Amino acid sequence: MYTATTTEDGRTVRRLRITDGTTDEPLFAGAYANWRGHGAAWLPDGDNLVFLSPETTCTCEGDYDHVFRSVVHSDQEPSLVLNEDRDVLSPTWLGTADGGHAVVERSSGRPRTR
Repeated sequence: MYTATTTEDGRTVRRLRITDGTTDEPLFAGAYANWRGHGAAWLPDGDNLVFLSPETTCTCEGDYDHVFRSVVHSDQEPSLVLNEDRDVLSPTWLGTADGGHAVVERSSGRPRTR
């Protein structure tokens, strides 16, 4: 799994991709194949992962990186794990896949209140 960086309309765009040595494809499927994302980390089960993305779902808003969880090649909406209006980096998972939680590096102050 890696982050591919491209330029679209003059803007840097990062997307998650996966390779097995013979194929190279988007990490997610369907409508989520083109989701922007980076900083992914595997969960202990080897199928799930957490990642950073500025994409928004019906459960989050804002133009900043949110932490999501998903399954490789899923065509389902990733689950929102952390939604803080602040800079977050390096997500990882602490504990079991079923009972753990995301841990992130926070590189800015407390979330902004609106």
